[in-house]
Amino acid sequence: MLGSRVYGSPPSPEIRVVIAGRLTFGRFAIRQALIDSHDIRVVGEAAGGAEVAREVTRSGADVLIYDVSRGLDEALRCLAIVRREAPDVCALLLADGPSGEVLLRAASVGVREVLGCETTPDELIRAVRGLGTRRARSEARGTRDLLVSRTRSVRLGGGRRPGPRRLLSSQEVSIVKAIADGHTDRQIAANLAIPFASVKSHVRSILKKTGAVNRTGAIAAAFRSRVLE
Repeated sequence: MLGSRVYGSPPSPEIRVVIAGRLTFGRFAIRQALIDSHDIRVVGEAAGGAEVAREVTRSGADVLIYDVSRGLDEALRCLAIVRREAPDVCALLLADGPSGEVLLRAASVGVREVLGCETTPDELIRAVRGLGTRRARSEARGTRDLLVSRTRSVRLGGGRRPGPRRLLSSQEVSIVKAIADGHTDRQIAANLAIPFASVKSHVRSILKKTGAVNRTGAIAAAFRSRVLE
């Protein structure tokens, strides 16, 4: 039975996904990455434009995965429409080396997560499951500019008065900058000559200090607090 679990636990709710993007092969690769997940079902596919919003609305999708390897501007315009017409859907972007600018623009149209081109299938599945939770779906409607609103009370430095949260350490600032430049955790570890596990630990600390729900939110907070300019 779909979504069933062993040891007598209740079945997981099914997460309905729509895949969008101009590249046919890109959409195929995303579908293949999700195909063995018992709790994730691809319910629609669209190339771009108004077709994406129509497909999301028709299918009642929980998560929209948008491959923006080609046509970022068009994708963001489309996502703004999706945000208006299907506010409950959680949008996830797949981008080639997402920069800080891409993260901020994505946050401005309600995107909940941005992943780079080196994302593994397991990382994609974890992200979809995270967005597909009941909490994430229920938050989506009431979180217009969520990542922006969360950063207003955050103080990371740059001449502003310190807030209730602790400032980022110099190491954490370096990691935030590296993430904004599109580097993976392994690349950051190599460049900073620190263990891979330490990078993971620093990222968790950054999320906690900024109050961000994901890396997109942390980057948005860093830009708006002038850590990144």
